[in-house]
Amino acid sequence: LILHNAGSVGEISIPLSQQADMRSLSQYFTFNVAAPVALTSNFLKHAKSIENKYVVNITSLCAIEPMISMGLYCSGKAARDMAFRVLAKEESDSCRVLNWAPGPMDTAMSDKLEIGRA
Repeated sequence: LILHNAGSVGEISIPLSQQADMRSLSQYFTFNVAAPVALTSNFLKHAKSIENKYVVNITSLCAIEPMISMGLYCSGKAARDMAFRVLAKEESDSCRVLNWAPGPMDTAMSDKLEIGRA
């Protein structure tokens, strides 16, 4: 089993229309999209002999519903969801893939959102 729960909300104080720093954008998408894909690829490579493999991606309503001030987060969640939907089709014979949205969670990230909206 590999479980992807880590993520970051990004810079919520800057509207998406003003997110022009390529380095920050690249770092955000590397951490939130590319890293989970790469980790999963390595997991599958090293777990070939394991019969029952599971990949779980913790997702959010933000993957399908745009939210003001959360452009990076929504975009990253949507990209990550699609990557794991593709993986589910590509690896349907070798592993099970689940995109799971547990609903609102009380985390440090949700605390940051509350502070950012205050």
